[in-house]
Amino acid sequence: MSRPDDGPVKKIGFLSFGHWSPSPHSATCSASDALLQSIDLAIAAEEAGADGAYFRVHHFARQLSSPFPLLAAIGARTARIEIGTAVIDMRYENPALARMLRRSSRPGHLLLYM
Repeated sequence: MSRPDDGPVKKIGFLSFGHWSPSPHSATCSASDALLQSIDLAIAAEEAGADGAYFRVHHFARQLSSPFPLLAAIGARTARIEIGTAVIDMRYENPALARMLRRSSRPGHLLLYM
């Protein structure tokens, strides 16, 4: 028997831009801070029941750069949440690393936009 609230499955997640600034007023003063805080954010999101954690990467700016080490670290510390990226500019990435990360992840755990 269907319930009145049955309908399309809705999911919730977040997209992090991973900005950091060496300003003394910033809580994210370095690239290392951005990476560690991103891992903590994904873990907390999974614990809170979110369905997805996605990260924008941008080379040559004070933002998260290479997505593969970050996604591997998050994948090792989470079990259910889908992790992924906004668009990855493959001109700056090694396709073999993308393939290796994809093969080592659990089905449905990793989503890469290239």
